[in-house]
Amino acid sequence: MSSLVEPSPPPSQPPSMPCRLPLAPSPPCVADAVKNFLAVLLASELTVTVGVPQLSPLQLQACAHALLQAVNAVPSPEGFRAPDGMKVTRAFGLSLLSAPGHWEAVVSTSLRREGAIEGLGCFLHAFGRSFVDGVVEPHEVELGELVWAADFSVALHERGSRRRVRAQEHAGSARAAAAASGRSTEHAHDELRHLVQAQLGAH
Repeated sequence: MSSLVEPSPPPSQPPSMPCRLPLAPSPPCVADAVKNFLAVLLASELTVTVGVPQLSPLQLQACAHALLQAVNAVPSPEGFRAPDGMKVTRAFGLSLLSAPGHWEAVVSTSLRREGAIEGLGCFLHAFGRSFVDGVVEPHEVELGELVWAADFSVALHERGSRRRVRAQEHAGSARAAAAASGRSTEHAHDELRHLVQAQLGAH
């Protein structure tokens, strides 16, 4: 009687690993946007351009703290309930401040706090211009791109690159204008020389 040989089981396959795609950077929360705003004010000439007075780092931090306190204190609009244990400023970003009437309530609460903070009104106004709708100035567009950037370092690098390109283009235009002016001056000198020679030849 022949014995049956059981077929050997197929070699085990290593478990397949799920393929993880890189996550796209998410827009910053309010707390991170305020940090970006502080970084811009402390590190660039935009401080004066956006209308914020020359305040010390401690004064700017006090303004930022008052703003964040107000955002957490003002009742959130419908649909903006922060998870338990998380502050509103960490849970939500631009969509929260853009909710109808919410930013106005935050500003009002900030300015009603006890103890005046120098420059707070200008600070709030400038921060609000970083996401306001409607007609804005070019420097306000640039400010918004930095404050609400998903990656502040990348946005700052791109801003520097754009500024260098504009500077090079401006320098090139200036050189071209100077060269054209030089050619015009040389041509005028030639005409004057010929005129003088003609006048002298007539005598």
